[in-house]
Amino acid sequence: MGKTYRLLLAVIFSLSISACGGGDEGSTPSPNPTPTPSPNNAPTLSLGQSSVSLEESQTTDITVDAQDEDGDNLFYSVTSSNAAVSGSVSGGTFTITADEVDADLIATVTLSVSDGKASTSKKVTVEVKDKPNTIPTLVLEKSEISLSANATAEVEFTASDADGDQLSYSLSSTSSVVSASISGEHLVISASDVEIDTTSTLTVTVSDGQDAASAILKISITKRSIVALKIETDTNLIIANGTSSATLNVIAFDENNDVISNPDYKFVANGIVQSGKDFKASIDGDYDIYAKSGEIESESVSITARENIQYTEVSIPIIFHILHFDEEIGTGNNLSQQKIQETLDELNDAFANRSGSTNPNAVDMRVTFRLASYDQAGLLLDEPGIDRFDGTDYDNGDNNGQNPGNSEDIAGDRKFGANEDHRLNQVTYWDPRKYKNVWIMPTVTSSYARTYPTYNVGDIEGIQQAYDDQLEPHDENFDSMTVGTQMLSQYTIAHEMGHALGLMHVFSNDSCLTSDYSADTLSYDQSLWDSESGYYGLCSENLGLNVHDNFLDYTGDFNTFTYDQRERVHKIFQHGIWIDELINSNK
Repeated sequence: MGKTYRLLLAVIFSLSISACGGGDEGSTPSPNPTPTPSPNNAPTLSLGQSSVSLEESQTTDITVDAQDEDGDNLFYSVTSSNAAVSGSVSGGTFTITADEVDADLIATVTLSVSDGKASTSKKVTVEVKDKPNTIPTLVLEKSEISLSANATAEVEFTASDADGDQLSYSLSSTSSVVSASISGEHLVISASDVEIDTTSTLTVTVSDGQDAASAILKISITKRSIVALKIETDTNLIIANGTSSATLNVIAFDENNDVISNPDYKFVANGIVQSGKDFKASIDGDYDIYAKSGEIESESVSITARENIQYTEVSIPIIFHILHFDEEIGTGNNLSQQKIQETLDELNDAFANRSGSTNPNAVDMRVTFRLASYDQAGLLLDEPGIDRFDGTDYDNGDNNGQNPGNSEDIAGDRKFGANEDHRLNQVTYWDPRKYKNVWIMPTVTSSYARTYPTYNVGDIEGIQQAYDDQLEPHDENFDSMTVGTQMLSQYTIAHEMGHALGLMHVFSNDSCLTSDYSADTLSYDQSLWDSESGYYGLCSENLGLNVHDNFLDYTGDFNTFTYDQRERVHKIFQHGIWIDELINSNK
């Protein structure tokens, strides 16, 4: 350490002397020269191979040796001339990876190493070979199966791919009655109903995305055997006119009590095989009808075909009493002649079965309504069938003591309550033996009609009977029919005229204690009617069509008068008081 110390002092001393050398007193000493930095040495790089060959989806390793004489840290980077080939360095290994390719290719992969100042690169030529795809295999457990209609079966299968590719499946059937799906390693095959034995072919195809393999399954489908039949009819009453028909529905069952669709069967009526699926008759009488398929027979249903009676057309003159409040004709309550004619036409369409009914018991009532031509004095009416008058004097409230306090009867409200209407009917009607009186006025709530009373010999259920054949019209028994101006429609005029001619509501308002006495209308308990659910409580075994279509109902599509309703109306024509004169009136 002492020698070193002394040497160091000597060096310093020597440098000091050198710095204080002689010369003029004011000279500047020369600086020492800047030391030259050592030059950087680029890293060296060597690879174990300069070219490699591999198959798609494979990797290969090449040894790599990289050095830096200056001891700098080294960094690697890899580039490739083809995106299907890539490389990476880990430790002393350069790994080259080839992805899937569609064809053989040659790519150049460049490995570079850098010390941050200089770099060195080496190239590797990479040959990638497209490996041939292996077609997947598919084997079905069975090549043929038998299947009952409306049944399901399973068939096991195996499918594999030597290349490990993901597999997809497709199914194709030669018949629409066969459907299939795949669940795990099973084909699930279903057959719908068939009317005859059927054969179908199911093709199963498996694909790895490049190639596919297929297998064929032959499927024999046998129709189901009928072991029981049930027959239903939409009506037990029709008319023996060759067109009125009952729609018969047959339900067939197999041995599992499952329903068979489109069964093969025939109808037998009174021992005679029928053609078609509906029953019609041209001869009146009772028919016992059942369905038959082979040796299998259903229980029977009974259908009565009523005589196709040809009634003589009845013509009834109408006088429309139009109440208004001094409005001009054609405005407000003072309806125009054209509107009255339209109303008459709609009424006649309803009674002539021209309103679109599909009910097998819908009939032409054989009644025509016409506008009266003459007034009570025999003078020609200026407006056929119309009697206009100002209703102001009749809009006088409940002033005669009938039903005192009735809120409908309010004087001067320009609407007529029940008592007001009844009083004006008594003093404004025309002879009911010559005219059918119809009042059209603004009513408070509804329209209404009173039926002609009948002689006791008529024996018509539900109709008031009179025992005096000399009975004259008076305030307790004369025909009246009022239609609210605001409610005037085909339904309203037909509904009220039906009442006037002896028809009752098809429904019951007293828990089915009474009915409309027409077996072919839908009789139900109105108190149980639910318009949203469509529920109604049938009052009895309805023999006709169970649909809401009658003009004497309160709900539905109103387009029907039935055979039994016609019978009732024509009894009224035979036995109603004054009616025989009305239908022969020359007014």
